[in-house]
Amino acid sequence: MDKGKIIRVLMCIVPVFFLSCEQVRTNFCIREFKKEFRRNVSEGIIDLQQMNCFPWDSLMILAPYHYSDQIKEETGLEIPGYLSSVNAEKAFLVFLEKRNIQRIIPISQRDLDLASYIRKKAFSASFLIMDRKDCSSISLVD
Repeated sequence: MDKGKIIRVLMCIVPVFFLSCEQVRTNFCIREFKKEFRRNVSEGIIDLQQMNCFPWDSLMILAPYHYSDQIKEETGLEIPGYLSSVNAEKAFLVFLEKRNIQRIIPISQRDLDLASYIRKKAFSASFLIMDRKDCSSISLVD
């Protein structure tokens, strides 16, 4: 193979390799965040600012039972259909950047009753959207 072909092949392979490494790093970061999240839940205060695995500027806390049509009508956000299946076991942290979904992290209702937290903050709603700067000390105790 001549030098030019080798360089072209490397130029195609190297970015894929680095993107794969970045995905592995992000997945590891999210696993560590989930561990820390569970640990903080027992203390009653969560600092979601620690989530630095990817860029985000706001957070949607989504109850297990929610209405995708209502969310789209009120916020313009289209929630993936699989989140709307009836599953009382999981709520979701939906991280947003410029109103685009970056990551969705399921949270077991056994770990934390996010639906109860949403009802305290936004009566009769199935979701709550917070600016990142307001996610530094979420208190889970009354």
